[in-house]
Amino acid sequence: MFRVVFLSGSAYSVQAARVYQRIRHIEDLTCAAIVNEITGKRILQAGARSVVGRILTESGRHGETKDPTRCGISSLRGIPEIQIHTVSSIGSNESVDLLRKLDASVCVNTGGCGILRADFLKQAGMGVLNCHSG
Repeated sequence: MFRVVFLSGSAYSVQAARVYQRIRHIEDLTCAAIVNEITGKRILQAGARSVVGRILTESGRHGETKDPTRCGISSLRGIPEIQIHTVSSIGSNESVDLLRKLDASVCVNTGGCGILRADFLKQAGMGVLNCHSG
């Protein structure tokens, strides 16, 4: 079994959904995601424009329905094959314990995770693939 664990700033990560679409045909693939909780503080950090942009991306222009794997709001939540685990902070002791339990083959950082410390990286299987532009 090959287990990919996505690391994302939120369950709305379009980038993680796009990566999943490219790898979903791998035999014996299982996927999970560790995502940061969405809090008022995180919304303030991201900015109101970002939140409004996600909502507009979700609803589409002129009311058309969009593919949930390519939309902001429901990107990961729209993929039932990905188990989503919410933590207060990626890299915290809570997330290190969770990553240990998930037994990742590899992690994919899709952004918004902050700096990943050595104790977290030790649990990341073969390592962490960085696929965001930060």
